[in-house]
Amino acid sequence: MQFDARAAKLLQPGAHVTVDGAPGLRLVASTAGRAWVYRYKSPVDERMRQIKLGTWPSMPFGQALTEWGRLRGLRDGGRDPAQERRALRQQQRAVAAAGGSSGRSQAPQQRLTVRQLFQDYASLHAAARRKPKGLA
Repeated sequence: MQFDARAAKLLQPGAHVTVDGAPGLRLVASTAGRAWVYRYKSPVDERMRQIKLGTWPSMPFGQALTEWGRLRGLRDGGRDPAQERRALRQQQRAVAAAGGSSGRSQAPQQRLTVRQLFQDYASLHAAARRKPKGLA
């Protein structure tokens, strides 16, 4: 398996490079950058799916190949990695919408303001480390 970083740098947006010996693994270029993508046919519903593994060059070829192998093993075992990732993401959103694991007791639609952030900092962190005069 050969990967040419120079060819990857010259890749135009909208184009992709496939990797020999790793079916479905490709480097896809967009205007935002380049990303490793695994394309496969789902064993669940026989539809073509793709899942982003990471961005290049922060994820080198060897790491992308390892992640591709892990996801391919899941697919070969009858699981759909993209569908599982989507379900996990929806579950995390539901937990966050229900209040999540933050220690702050506020309604989910309220946002943290700078004033609230400073008050939390002053009462929890700075009060233990600063003298009252410096805190004021």
